[in-house]
Amino acid sequence: MHYDPNHPLIDEPSGEALDLLRYFPPAGASAWLDAVSADLKGRSVDEAMTWAPAPGVTVRALYSVDDLPAAGAPLRYPSTPGWIACASAGHSADAGFSARLNAATIGGADALAIDAADGAWPATPLPLYLFSPKPLSEQAIPTSATGAYLWRLKTRPGALSTLIDACWPAASTVRRQAPGVRTLGVDITPFAHASLSVQLAISLALVRRHIDQGLATGWPLPAVLTGLQYALPLGRLFFPELARLRALPRLVGQIALAYDPGLRALPRLALLAETERCSGDDPHTHALRTTPMALAAVLGGCTALLVHPGGDAPAWDRLALNTHHVLRHEAYLGRVSDPAAGASYIEQLTDALARRAWRLFQILETSGDPDLTDASLHTLDAAS
Repeated sequence: MHYDPNHPLIDEPSGEALDLLRYFPPAGASAWLDAVSADLKGRSVDEAMTWAPAPGVTVRALYSVDDLPAAGAPLRYPSTPGWIACASAGHSADAGFSARLNAATIGGADALAIDAADGAWPATPLPLYLFSPKPLSEQAIPTSATGAYLWRLKTRPGALSTLIDACWPAASTVRRQAPGVRTLGVDITPFAHASLSVQLAISLALVRRHIDQGLATGWPLPAVLTGLQYALPLGRLFFPELARLRALPRLVGQIALAYDPGLRALPRLALLAETERCSGDDPHTHALRTTPMALAAVLGGCTALLVHPGGDAPAWDRLALNTHHVLRHEAYLGRVSDPAAGASYIEQLTDALARRAWRLFQILETSGDPDLTDASLHTLDAAS
């Protein structure tokens, strides 16, 4: 819109509402293009005003109502406001483990992230996100446990089957014994170096394999979908990270529809977003680097957020947990469902990432059990 100088600023009778929009008549896309073309002095608008925020993904500077996707999504995607504030309690074998666990509980954490080399489930009053390089034993988990178990290898696996096979030996037993624990990991943190489209494609490949394994084991599709725990690393690309989180439920919904075309609603995905383990001179520098990542995760719709502290001192833990408190109690972001909805740039970026990831996922599916070496992922990312 533009201001029309021919209109008087105030001409409404006293006591009546002032209709400000009448002074700013709408300007259409053609008027915008004319103004931009004049500023560009002959350069192409498409070349000058189009950029690639992620590999293989391009967006424009202006989108109109004609660019909106068709109404009527085949699935309902729940978007409940709020997230679980997850605090890192470190390694269960560390000398200061109990102190960190108590400090996180008192400091207002909703859940705890714990590294446990032995795969044992520590006793805590809060839900756990337990990371271990050792497959979970059904003997090591109490019936009342809640949260998720993520089998995280110390080195990046060479094939997708490696990530699937370790989840299933105890999955059915744990589902009966401790139904509040999700054991089917879709952990993308070993692939944090890959592009966001590749990370999404790997996520979908893991989901599809978990569904196949679950159906073969006798699980109904809803049980598999609710048993999945996603772990997504956050980088420093604010808008692409936000769009990646928004795209994942839509893509998982496409896979679910392939197994059950009559499906009408998708359970809210258990998306645990983890900030990058930044290095800094002090806790405050670290907080400045991780806060935009946390903000992208919250705006993108994560269900749980782990802000990694940059060190083991109490000050690092306190600032990491305070990031949640600022976003929740001062920015009030826990009161809004999908706050990025309707923003043309974010919607188009979400759609572009999703479309590219789906193409890469289809390429992965033709490879059987594709290897996950750097060279293979680079080749996949170069695919059109």
